[in-house]
Formats: sequence, C-alpha cells, structure tokens
Amino acid sequence: MAPDMDDRAVIQQALAEMYELKADIKAKEERVAELAAFFKGYDEFENPGKYQYGDYTLVVSPNTRVDDALAHSVVGDRTYAKVSKVVIDTTKAKKMLTGEQYESIQKKFAHRIGVEKH
Repeated sequence: MAPDMDDRAVIQQALAEMYELKADIKAKEERVAELAAFFKGYDEFENPGKYQYGDYTLVVSPNTRVDDALAHSVVGDRTYAKVSKVVIDTTKAKKMLTGEQYESIQKKFAHRIGVEKH
C-alpha cells in the first residue's frame, strides 16, 4: 500500500522531526565529549572515583579492554589458543565466498530507518 496525500504530509513532517532530533543528538554528543575532555585536564580527576560538586557528582571510572596483541605476547601461544575464539573476517568472506554463500551466512534483522536532508 502506497501512502496517500494525507499520509505523505505526515511522513514528511515525521522525517523533518527525525532529522532535527538526530542533528540535536549529534550536537549534544559532541558537547558531552568536549566537557569530558575539560575534566580530563584536571589532575584531581586523574584517578577513578566520585567527585561531588554541588548537586552533581562527577564519576571517573576505569576504561579497560583486553588488547589482543598484548594478550598474545603476555600469555604465550598455548594459553592464547585456549582463551581465543575464531570469528569470521567479513572482508575476507566477501572476497572469497560467492554472493549466494555470503548472503546465506547473514542473519536478517529489521530494516534500519534513517533520514537525509537534500
């Protein structure tokens, strides 16, 4: 079923609102990143902890991830093999598999909905 004239107006309005909201979110995320960088400029906030200022508390928490190359060099080949798993490299899979094979190994999800302004 194609949208009728009334639906088209509502769709256009929804697209405009979605576009503006996404722009607002992006601007706010950029501002949050700027403010986080501001706090990182203070030695006081160098260590994890909670720092209260008036009605607000700044929470500084560790941000760690396992680094694959570092792990391999630290634990050695045998242990590394025991704690590792093999996953598909999608770039290699796209090059080596037929289109039909590649499509058959993909799990389908609901379509993404986005908006562009022109």
